[in-house]
Amino acid sequence: MSVVESYSKAFYQTLNADNKEDQIELLVNVGKAFEAENIKRYFDNPSVSLENKQLLITKLAPKLELKSEGHFLNFLRVLVDKRRVNLLPQIVRKVYQLLDNEKSLKRGKVTSSQELTESEKQEIINKISEKLNSELSLEFYVSKDYIGGLRVEVDGVIFDDTLKSHFLQMESILKNTNLHLNKSL
Repeated sequence: MSVVESYSKAFYQTLNADNKEDQIELLVNVGKAFEAENIKRYFDNPSVSLENKQLLITKLAPKLELKSEGHFLNFLRVLVDKRRVNLLPQIVRKVYQLLDNEKSLKRGKVTSSQELTESEKQEIINKISEKLNSELSLEFYVSKDYIGGLRVEVDGVIFDDTLKSHFLQMESILKNTNLHLNKSL
């Protein structure tokens, strides 16, 4: 088990079952605060003592809406003590994965050649959800690289219905047909 997995699981186990998503959202906001360049530099600086880093955590707590006795603050203090604050963005992603696994939710993205309507988006979600037999959360993007069609990626599974993929399939069929014709002549 990786360090990120260990910290993520430990944090996830401390979450209150009634409002896990709200608590994870708070972790996301804390993670964003720690991505600020000046805070990153401060915590990465080996000449700043652990005591001063802990003091900054205590001062930041009210601004981050963290209770002084809460598990979030304790978790951050452990990360500071173990010099692992830089892992916070990865820990956030892993905690989201743990929540998704618990809810049997899969995340993915849809890239299309043009903006989709809400009903088209919902139809795509329903069809892919049925195929994967899972609840989905999809992010939708538009790419000018696509002439037509769309591409869906969910947990490493790709549904490619772009014109480019159709052209590549046709090209492959034509090449194979041409090889067979050349061999028979």
